[in-house]
Amino acid sequence: MAISKSNFWSSPLTRSRITSDDVKMPEMLLGYFVGPFGALLSSGIFTSILQNYFTDVLKLDLGFLTTLQLISTVLIVAANLVVGQLIERTRALAGKARPWILLSALTLSVASVLMFVVPFEGAAKMVWIAVAYNLYYAVAYPIYNTANSTMIPVSTRDSKQRGALASFTNIAGLGVMGCGSMVFPMLVSFALKEDQHLWFVAMLAVAIFSAITISFSPVSVLPRRAAARMPPRRRLPRWVSSSRL
Repeated sequence: MAISKSNFWSSPLTRSRITSDDVKMPEMLLGYFVGPFGALLSSGIFTSILQNYFTDVLKLDLGFLTTLQLISTVLIVAANLVVGQLIERTRALAGKARPWILLSALTLSVASVLMFVVPFEGAAKMVWIAVAYNLYYAVAYPIYNTANSTMIPVSTRDSKQRGALASFTNIAGLGVMGCGSMVFPMLVSFALKEDQHLWFVAMLAVAIFSAITISFSPVSVLPRRAAARMPPRRRLPRWVSSSRL
């Protein structure tokens, strides 16, 4: 099992391209800006416009949407706790977070599209939306968000570099908010409107972009475990230890 893991994470597709002990600009841009931007883009869009899509395009009842969000809140909280424990117990040569970030490239991109592929009507449509909504918010999003939040603390021992990485991630979040609250609503007003097919095409493009950019993160970052780089603790002679008792 250990050999197979080693071979997988040392393959050209998953092996980290970072070899330096210092965090440099390519790692900051790809791993902590481009990756989070693509991963959070769908979330930014959903925050500002998903409710309008449900009511104006799918014609879903407000009572159903309110109940869905209330129930989903409980599932989201539970999911974050479970995912946090899973990541904490992960033992891999690539670290705790990178395998889960790689997994989220698939889960986030697929889950973000499912709400825009609605093959049913009536009650079946509501069931489909409820499942798709929770696959995104209670499964896919917690996997990425929890794994990504653990990357900065293990990225470097240098506090200034950690601060720079956090700034890049925060800028990515602000960019996502801008796209979700300003750019995408303009696209809805002028192009998508109430055409469900166009909504699907637009979100499919976002999902492909997310999958590509999230895939940058595992190969563009290098977890540098602080504990492994700390100097060894000096052992005091036995007579010194005894004299202090």
